[in-house]
Amino acid sequence: MWTRTDGKWLRFHFQYTHLTADNVAMARRSIEEVWNKGDLSVIDEIFSPSMVQEQKQAIASVRTAFPDIQFRIDDISAGSNKVTVEWTVSGTHQEEYMGVTATGKKAEFSGVSVVTFSGGKIVKTSVVFDSLNLWRQLGVDPPQPPAADSSTADSSTAE
Repeated sequence: MWTRTDGKWLRFHFQYTHLTADNVAMARRSIEEVWNKGDLSVIDEIFSPSMVQEQKQAIASVRTAFPDIQFRIDDISAGSNKVTVEWTVSGTHQEEYMGVTATGKKAEFSGVSVVTFSGGKIVKTSVVFDSLNLWRQLGVDPPQPPAADSSTADSSTAE
């Protein structure tokens, strides 16, 4: 049960069930063992098979660019099939990332992950963080999406 007091959300009562405790443990493993230690084999254990390859590629890419990356779990809570993790991450930009050449600068920022479970596996992760803050700390402009292909633009005009 939640209530809002003095502009803050407060939790009155919360009790993990066996299933939510297992989900919380898996969410913690994804941060502590996969992200912080770089053990990509854990992905095979805790993620749905349909997510394994994509997760391995994404995590390897980020860990290559920020080899000293470390996540700190600031808060974690669970519902029936979702775990919400508030985190702070820091790392040094040592290799190219999203087309941006390594800056050698350290960055720290916070975010939230919502991890969805089904059948004892992670089936979806939704992540929100202030990417503009990351790019500002690195001293670069955010990567831009590719320009729209003008050949596919609507070329019909009224004459």
